[in-house]
Amino acid sequence: MKTKELIVKLKIEHEDIYRELDAILQSLTKVKVDRNDEHLISSCKKLLSYVKDLLDNHFKEEEDSLFPNYSNEHPGIIERLIADHHEIREKFNALSEKFETFVNDDNRGAIDYKQSLLFPAYNLIGTINHHAQREDRELFE
Repeated sequence: MKTKELIVKLKIEHEDIYRELDAILQSLTKVKVDRNDEHLISSCKKLLSYVKDLLDNHFKEEEDSLFPNYSNEHPGIIERLIADHHEIREKFNALSEKFETFVNDDNRGAIDYKQSLLFPAYNLIGTINHHAQREDRELFE
């Protein structure tokens, strides 16, 4: 795929990312005041599945096909975007671990669900949105 076609494809995917993450964020916000573990688990599971797909497909395509074409022209930007990808992977892995711990805890009701899952999920969503906006602003213009 040519670079221009790839950029158009990735920009469209970014719009999908913003919409999907916003829907998940809205779903998570429902449990901010009224604790509902099943809803929280369902929303986090959806987020983790969605982000796993981003990491396996969207991010991989950027790293394998797009970034090499820009690394000589914009080395600082590409380094920062790759660092963003690493940060997102780390936050994804941390949330995945917290999710498994929360789901498998027999005394789940005693866990601070906001600190354990809700706030890390918010943080992951915010980091992905910020990263996509950076690509839109610095790389795709």
